[in-house]
Amino acid sequence: MMSGTLTVIIGLCGSGKSWLLNKLHQAHPGSMAFDEQMSDHGKPGIKRRKEIAKALKAGNDCFVADLFVGKAAKRRTVVRHLRKLVKGLRIVWMFYEVNLKRCNDNCGLRKKGDPKGHRRINRKWAPLLEAPKQAIMLKTFKLTKEK
Repeated sequence: MMSGTLTVIIGLCGSGKSWLLNKLHQAHPGSMAFDEQMSDHGKPGIKRRKEIAKALKAGNDCFVADLFVGKAAKRRTVVRHLRKLVKGLRIVWMFYEVNLKRCNDNCGLRKKGDPKGHRRINRKWAPLLEAPKQAIMLKTFKLTKEK
C-alpha cells in the first residue's frame, strides 16, 4: 500500500490556516486533519508526528496546520523525523504570505482564544518565517467579522 500525502499549511495566527485545514479535510473524505503540535518540542511533538506517520502509512492523506515549521531549522528537524517514520514521504507545502498587520487585525476579530497572545506570537515569529522551496503561496484575506 502506498502511503498518503502530507499537506502542511504554514502561516501566522489569523492567516487562515485552521480555516483552510478544515475546508481541505471536509473536501477530502478519508483524510486526517491535525491542527498544530507537529513541530512541538519533546514528547508532545514526537507523539503528534507518530500519529501523523501512522495515518500516512495507513494510506490516509493528512492535512496539518502548523505555524512553527515556517522557521527553516525547525522544518528540517520535523521533516527529518517524519522521513524516518514514513519511507517515501510526500509533502505538499502551503505558505500564507507574512502579512503581520492583516493577520493581527484578523486575530482581533476572534471571539474565542487569546487575540493578544496570538498577536504577540505573530510579532515574534513574522521575521522568522520563510517559505519552503516549491511551496504553494497563499494570500491572507482580511476578515470582516468572525462567524
